[in-house]
Amino acid sequence: MSAAAAQLFDEAFPCGPIGRDQHGHVVVLETPGASSQLLNSLLKGMEFDDFLRCQIFNKEVLRRYVASVSMEKEKRMYKVVNVVDLSGFGMAHTKGLMIQWFKQYAGVFGLNYPETMYRTYVINAPMLFTGVWKIVKHLIHPVTAAKISVSSWGHEAVFQKDGISISCVMPSAAKSKGSSDSSESFQTWRSTWATLKSKASSLDELAAGCFAPGADVAALAGLQIHV
Repeated sequence: MSAAAAQLFDEAFPCGPIGRDQHGHVVVLETPGASSQLLNSLLKGMEFDDFLRCQIFNKEVLRRYVASVSMEKEKRMYKVVNVVDLSGFGMAHTKGLMIQWFKQYAGVFGLNYPETMYRTYVINAPMLFTGVWKIVKHLIHPVTAAKISVSSWGHEAVFQKDGISISCVMPSAAKSKGSSDSSESFQTWRSTWATLKSKASSLDELAAGCFAPGADVAALAGLQIHV
């Protein structure tokens, strides 16, 4: 995959770490597409396999990022708080090919990255989406539904109530304020990967998993059967 394709993906799907919640969980931004214009460009210039590789890259960096935070805080954490920003949602998001891509992507990640959601906040949702959610939430498991919050506006108050601390200006907020460059305040997973490589003593250690208390490590060692 070319560097240009990777850059196009990052522009069309700005995603990365944006803060922490009151319990220390990492808060990550997910977007289904920053704008119809960027999505149309991506659909014309990228194949699904490259789209999937970019999504896998983001998930793997997220996994290592959470591991680095766990080791730094000496606290086991593997679930994250997702903030799904629907700013820029338009007709390109409803195109058959885009929906097909997202269905295939969801199928892959549901099997390979299960049980990683602590909570999900859908923000800047179009009124149509909030109307559909009022119906759909009664069709999914109540425990799962309770972990999902959907709002069209006023998410800042919801974040404050739930102890969500945002440490950077999100791309949609920077855009609404007329800023042409939010790179200094928001870091994509690709730039986060570069930071991890420069700071981590061992990327293999991060890939192995999150922090485990000494007592747990000793207990697991005691369960090992030596042949």
